[in-house]
Amino acid sequence: MGKPEADSKPDDGALSSTGVGFSYKLLAADPYAFKFDVFAFFLRDKSWVRENKKLDWVLKHEQLHFDIAQVFARRFLKAVNAYHFTSDYKNEIQQVYDQNRKEKIDFQAKYDSETDHGLNLHKQMEWDVYVKVLIDME
Repeated sequence: MGKPEADSKPDDGALSSTGVGFSYKLLAADPYAFKFDVFAFFLRDKSWVRENKKLDWVLKHEQLHFDIAQVFARRFLKAVNAYHFTSDYKNEIQQVYDQNRKEKIDFQAKYDSETDHGLNLHKQMEWDVYVKVLIDME
């Protein structure tokens, strides 16, 4: 497990570093077809929780960050499976990935802002339900 960053505030209870990864195999060209393996991941060495903040609600809030990464992994897979790639497919895949990454970062920031990092329990419960619905839909 990582350690709190130097610029973190003493009241910051935890940080979960998550992302979306992928690999692919070219199956055919003209038209281009691929097999994509897409996954959400958790960076243990960049994630941390303060010992005095290991509370159920803090950990639940952080778990939802991973769940959001899972939503965006599924969205990325849908996007690349629907895309009509050209011979410039490496750049096209990267563009789809970069757009998905930006949207995930913005979504995670909105989640933290609206829930006040889990302190607003009413908003946290709303987000818990919302993300579960998104996972079930994707």
